[in-house]
Amino acid sequence: MNTAGSVAYGWGALIVAAGVSFYYAKKEIDARRRDQQLRGARPTEKLSWQEKVAKYEQPAAAGQGGGMSQDIKQGLNSLATSRPGQTDKATMQSRPTGVDTTHNGTGSQTER
Repeated sequence: MNTAGSVAYGWGALIVAAGVSFYYAKKEIDARRRDQQLRGARPTEKLSWQEKVAKYEQPAAAGQGGGMSQDIKQGLNSLATSRPGQTDKATMQSRPTGVDTTHNGTGSQTER
């Protein structure tokens, strides 16, 4: 049976392990960010999401490539024009048994 001491020891070990993992992960992420910044691959300015979208779409408007591909745009347009509440009804089937059964709401099954 777990005693209060063993539970406290378990939680303590978990917290220490999480702290050590966090330390090494943060160290690695910071090193990667520094490396990207030195190579010029990481932007230094902080942008809002609207500014990021505008910056991403700007090369596409100028005809320089970049931006969203035509397939992605068509997929987004089809999602935007779909009707609310309209879903494709997917069916799940188990292996065929030859007997079609449904639940009648009472917990028992009835044959159709």
